[in-house]
This record gives sequence, C-alpha cells and structure tokens, in this order.
Amino acid sequence: MVASTVRTRWAATVAAALLREHGAPQVLVLLAVFVLGLVLGVLLMVPKWWREHRQVRRSRTHPSPPNEAPNPKLNEADPHGV
Repeated sequence: MVASTVRTRWAATVAAALLREHGAPQVLVLLAVFVLGLVLGVLLMVPKWWREHRQVRRSRTHPSPPNEAPNPKLNEADPHGV
C-alpha cells in the first residue's frame, strides 16, 4: 500500500470539522495517519507502563514473603502431577 501510494500523485481530500476540507497528496495523508496511530498507541500504553514500573519498583524495595512449603501429596516420580 505504501509503495503504490508513493508512486502515485493523487490528491486526497480530508473532511475536517466545521465543514472544512483540506487537500494534500495521498502520501502525506497516509504518513499523517500512521504517525497519529503511533502516537495514540503510545499514549494509551503509558498508564500501563507506569503501573508496571511502580509494581516492579515496589517489589524491589519490599520483597514478598517466601512461598509456601511444597505439597507433600505430589508424587516426585510424576513431576507434572498427571
């Protein structure tokens, strides 16, 4: 899609708010949509990254208690418990 867009010189008309229309080469419209999607994706992921970063930082400063003792009912010969 990008290769065919670069080769062609078609003008694209983008309808904006308040009944305005903007004309631009199709390759610029495609590039703008790609950049807009990239920025929107990063902005939507930032809260999750911050939350995970805080959890990792907290786990380093406050270590969790040791795990429970192993289950004695689990057969050692059958490591998968099947």
